[in-house]
Amino acid sequence: MSFKEIAYHSLVGIFCFMVLSVSAQNQKVADSLTVVYNKGTLKDTAKLKLLQNLTFNENNTKLALKYADELITLSQKSNNNKYLYSGYYLKGNKQKRLGNLDEAMAAYFKSAESAKLAHSILGEGVAYSAIASIYNNSNNYENAIHYYRKAIVSFRYVNNPITLASVILNAGEAFRTHKDYDSALIYFKEADTIFVKINYLTGKAFCLGNMGMIYASTGKNNLAENYISKAIRILQDMKNYYPICSYLISMSDIYLEKGNEASALGYALRSLQLAKEQKLKKEISEADLKLSQLYEKAGNLKESFSHYKDYITYRDSVNNIAAVQKMADLRTNYEVAQKQVEVDLLNQQKKNQLIVQIGSVAFFSIIIIGLGFSRWQKQQSNKKLQAQQVIIAERNDQLQEVNASKDKLFSIIGHDLKGPLNALNMFSKLLSTHTDSFSKEEIKKLAVDLNMSVKNLYKLLENLLEWGRSQVGAIDFTPEKFDMAAVLKANQELLKSQAENKNITVVNEAAEALPVNAHHNTIDTVVRNILSNAIKFTPEGGKVELRAEQTDGYARVSIADNGVGINQSSIAGLFKVGTHHNSLGTAQEK
Repeated sequence: MSFKEIAYHSLVGIFCFMVLSVSAQNQKVADSLTVVYNKGTLKDTAKLKLLQNLTFNENNTKLALKYADELITLSQKSNNNKYLYSGYYLKGNKQKRLGNLDEAMAAYFKSAESAKLAHSILGEGVAYSAIASIYNNSNNYENAIHYYRKAIVSFRYVNNPITLASVILNAGEAFRTHKDYDSALIYFKEADTIFVKINYLTGKAFCLGNMGMIYASTGKNNLAENYISKAIRILQDMKNYYPICSYLISMSDIYLEKGNEASALGYALRSLQLAKEQKLKKEISEADLKLSQLYEKAGNLKESFSHYKDYITYRDSVNNIAAVQKMADLRTNYEVAQKQVEVDLLNQQKKNQLIVQIGSVAFFSIIIIGLGFSRWQKQQSNKKLQAQQVIIAERNDQLQEVNASKDKLFSIIGHDLKGPLNALNMFSKLLSTHTDSFSKEEIKKLAVDLNMSVKNLYKLLENLLEWGRSQVGAIDFTPEKFDMAAVLKANQELLKSQAENKNITVVNEAAEALPVNAHHNTIDTVVRNILSNAIKFTPEGGKVELRAEQTDGYARVSIADNGVGINQSSIAGLFKVGTHHNSLGTAQEK
């Protein structure tokens, strides 16, 4: 088992514990639940919960899929999205176990959609994690990272640090697998910080071990040994031996790739010794396979064949064609090598027998290769179909997101337009009804303010048109250099009348000049929205503070007020496209 599988299954266990109140599959539980199921006395939510537990605990995958489909059907009929997303998620797990990755992926996408409808951020995050895992195992790196990041965003809103840290750990492993070591270290360190804070030692050990493997890959051998050793000590104290075996095999792979075959062999032997001490059959099998490969590479065919026989024994797969072929190849190579030493002592009859043996092996090898090629063609066809189905699902998601983005943008632009339009309305009323009351200087000032409002109104309309062009690919996202402090000051002036009407003091403590590289119109819109809301939801006589400063190469901008704040129930959906929140301001502003 690779380490990414360890981390992923750890996360799955956490989710199942939260949803089903159990920590692992249990066939005895499934058998007792089956008795209740066969009675047919449960209805409504009680039956949905029964099917959920049955699906999770049933070891018979086909039977578990039957329960999952029934759970999905009943959830749809009762419009219960909570059990619906759980049903799709469990179905995805069972399909994945069968190797049906395309069907598993489709189930996970439906789980995410149902979780959205159920307003379950946890459900969305778990579904995204599962999608990311399939992409990562399929070497679709970009999509894996995309969905890991979506999962992390979801989990940051869930008050469960173990879940958050676990998915961050998995994302870091995806970066490490694809040799983006800098990004991987950032993710591992964040996960480690969370695990340390909550004193979750297993998670800390995984982070240390993975960081150690990065240091080994980048040639920092002393650091690598230090981190791996710390991880192993923690895992040994917890009597959690199978991840230690996996770490040692991973270190063997790293050193083999670096050409250090002696160190690679040493790590593999340590893994085998520990696995045998703890009687971990699967880990014994993996260590024997690695040692067989290492000895074969070193030309020690006798040891290679011996370890491969042990690998086959522990795998209980003597009838597996690929395994039998590999064993036959190794046996033949070994016998040929031995016969070469004795060739001068053999008589012609033995030579002929050897030729017949080699010919037989070659004949059966051709047959097996032909079968393998046929199987490969079928796999390629399945992969192509899977990729097409994933693309269709992604396109559907993209269309939904674009449509939701359009609605959200119109809402934002409508929000933005109210300020300049209100100012125009006020200025025009003042000029039309109180002209005689103003001096020339006051009229001139009003005209300047009026002109500023018109310019801002025009600028907002330009933003709307620019977004429209972006949706048809007419423009590209192009960052530019500008002064962040100037953006704050401009928006302070724009909303000055709105603040003065409520006697609100706006204090600008931003640096005099703060150059940034970003998309100017987008940043301007964000600042304007937040500042407008700060004024809107601050009571009369209140205070709003603007700050901007440079921090670690970034510009940190804050807009703080002493207003009413945001309803706790609305916070989770603030950054979800398609979700709208409407509240009146402190002066009953819309």
